[in-house]
Parts: sequence; C-alpha cells; structure tokens
Amino acid sequence: MRLESTPCCGVSFIEGINDTPDHVIYKVCEQKWSDWDDDRGQAFLIFTDTTSSKKNSRLGSASYRGEKLAKFIIKHKLGTVISPNQRKNPNSGNMIKAWIWTPNEKNLRKWFKNN
Repeated sequence: MRLESTPCCGVSFIEGINDTPDHVIYKVCEQKWSDWDDDRGQAFLIFTDTTSSKKNSRLGSASYRGEKLAKFIIKHKLGTVISPNQRKNPNSGNMIKAWIWTPNEKNLRKWFKNN
C-alpha cells in the first residue's frame, strides 16, 4: 500500500488496498506523518477496487476490500466516505468502484497513536 500524489496537492490516491482495513489505514497514517510535515494533510483520499459481478465472479472475497475499508473508516469515525455506483472499466472489462474519503485528521491521528 502506498499513497500516490495527484496533480492536486490536496488529493492523494491510496494504491494497493490488498491488506486488512486496519493495516491499510495504519500504512496511510505512517506515510502521511513520517514523510511530510505534521501540519500537512489531504482534503480527499481516493481508493478503488473491482467489484463482484456475474461476469467477474472469480474475484471472490477480495472484491470487497474497498467496501470493507470504507466501512472501517466510517465505523471508527476516521472521516466521511462517498462513492458513486460501480461502472464497467472500459480498459479491462471489470466492474470497478471508487471511494472518496474526507479524513477527519483529529480522529485519524488519535487512532494512529492508539494502534
């Protein structure tokens, strides 16, 4: 998992959500606060995942990583998460979904210190 920059300094992309939600969040925090000044953050963090569909059922439980991460963020009050409906990726044919996380920096720091 790693945070990727975008052309906008207030938005980062979370690449590789292949681990448990708590580990992904921990790695996000670790990268946010070990690489940058403590006062710098993002207005939005984006993550994506493939989703199950009849056409692509081989993905099994791994296809729920994005949903699990979004639910973890909400459950632990680490910010708000919004997501549009899934869409077909015209490049791969997979059904994909994107989530936009608006982090609550105060709660995220508290969670990071306790974990």
